[in-house]
Amino acid sequence: MLKIGDFSKLARVTVKTLHHYEQMGLLRPAWIDRFTGYRYYALQQLPRLNRILALKDLGFSLDEITHLLDRDLGATQLRAMLEEKQAELERRVQSEQRRLEMVAVRLREIEAEGRTSLPDAALKSSPALHVASQQALALPTEQMFDHSDRLYHSIMMWLQQAHLRPSGEWLALHEKPEYDERAVPIETAVVLDPRNSEPSNLPSGSVNLRWLPAVPELACSVIPRQPGDLMHAYTGLYGWVEANGYLVNGPVREVYLQEPGENSAAMVELQFPVERNRHWRIQTNARQEKKETEMDVKIINQPAMTLIGLRYQGKNQNDEVPELWNVFNKRAAEIANGLENAYGVCRVPPGLPEGEFEYVACMPVSKVEKVPEGMLVVNLPELKCVAYPHHGKLDTLGETYQALYQAWLPQSGLEVVEPGFDMEFYGEEFNFTDNSVFYIYVPVK
Repeated sequence: MLKIGDFSKLARVTVKTLHHYEQMGLLRPAWIDRFTGYRYYALQQLPRLNRILALKDLGFSLDEITHLLDRDLGATQLRAMLEEKQAELERRVQSEQRRLEMVAVRLREIEAEGRTSLPDAALKSSPALHVASQQALALPTEQMFDHSDRLYHSIMMWLQQAHLRPSGEWLALHEKPEYDERAVPIETAVVLDPRNSEPSNLPSGSVNLRWLPAVPELACSVIPRQPGDLMHAYTGLYGWVEANGYLVNGPVREVYLQEPGENSAAMVELQFPVERNRHWRIQTNARQEKKETEMDVKIINQPAMTLIGLRYQGKNQNDEVPELWNVFNKRAAEIANGLENAYGVCRVPPGLPEGEFEYVACMPVSKVEKVPEGMLVVNLPELKCVAYPHHGKLDTLGETYQALYQAWLPQSGLEVVEPGFDMEFYGEEFNFTDNSVFYIYVPVK
């Protein structure tokens, strides 16, 4: 027999742990010297202790371990449980390793901030393409290239069974418009000759035949097929698209210039479907417009106020906001204690359907006595605001908002207090003519 200290060293557990297991009834000493109180353990008790430690590593509580041991868990069952746990830990290690790789990529992106140069890019078009494609779902932390390569091999096997050969390039397609933290859809495709791929002659399976639509304009850039390079290249090509007056208007493609399975360091051509940005004039002339308007832009402290008015909620798809003002102007006389001037208060409260906003056409009041039917009270605290002017008629109001939010505010260094919250202030200078002026108030800090 072994003294408790020797047994603890042999089993690699502390004496304190052995005392605790004894108190729980999990592992009692083989013998206790009634004269000295020394505890002794037998070598034959090691298997039971190993089971306790193994089950503890599997995440079971000590109470649960007691019940499992009472069932006389066999070595085969325990081995299966441990192998499952081992596989889980290996997956976790791989996942964390990929997280480390992504952290390294993010660090490179941060280090490159302010130094990112626009890539050599070109515009081209693409005809409609007949492709064989296969999809899979990947966890965000998994390596996308690994999935693309597996899909490549799966499609190649399908092509061999169908006695078909690719007639064009291999592609990775990214058709989901937004990032999903739960799973990332991966699709790999290869161009086929439609004359040789009749559905009746093809084997079954998860490979699909479909047409990719023709694309009139693609912004394209060639980069190495490496995770860090790819993310950096995406950022650069988006910058090129914006700087040259375009908008991305469709699913992004990655075209492999060598077959995916041939060379892990192969080159990839990024292809962004694009269209002309009708607001490019505002973006490219941002500095000039800022210079022209900055004499009129003011930073004001808007006192707290109470307003009464009519509310609209929606997307203004049918000019509901102008109609709201028509109704409000006819009913403004119903508001008691009304002050001069009018406000259009716009907000996007949490919970609204996507694309909708709340707009209140209203006027300030000195005090609230009676609220006219169908109207509501709006209480606003004291606010620090940018007062940005709109000159001329209302049909160019959209361009003023674009200049304010896409040009002036980003360059001002000011932070918007609440996204979607601004006010239109209609004062003495507003008169519906080409010389009309009113101000957009944006709360900032």
